[in-house]
Amino acid sequence: MYVDKLVFNLLNSLAKKNILADMVWVFFAKYAIFFFGIALMYYVRKDKKVFLKVFIATVITVVAAVIIKKLWFFPRPFENENVAMLIEHRPDATFPSKHAA
Repeated sequence: MYVDKLVFNLLNSLAKKNILADMVWVFFAKYAIFFFGIALMYYVRKDKKVFLKVFIATVITVVAAVIIKKLWFFPRPFENENVAMLIEHRPDATFPSKHAA
């Protein structure tokens, strides 16, 4: 079994076992990106050069992720396996992860 499937199955086996843990994971899945973005803007707000570099890098990363998703499709695990879903998600490509990007 591939490492990614092993890790996925391990993490998914924890879903729906503890309501508090599920709420924390759902919160992070939905809102952590905003907190990281706000924290990043806070740290680079005074240096306009760094802010511009971060902004450009973010745009390039998002565009690259969208292009790669169109060219190299990996189905999401919930499409092929019986998994415990905590939040709804459309069945788009799983790679590259927008969270990781």
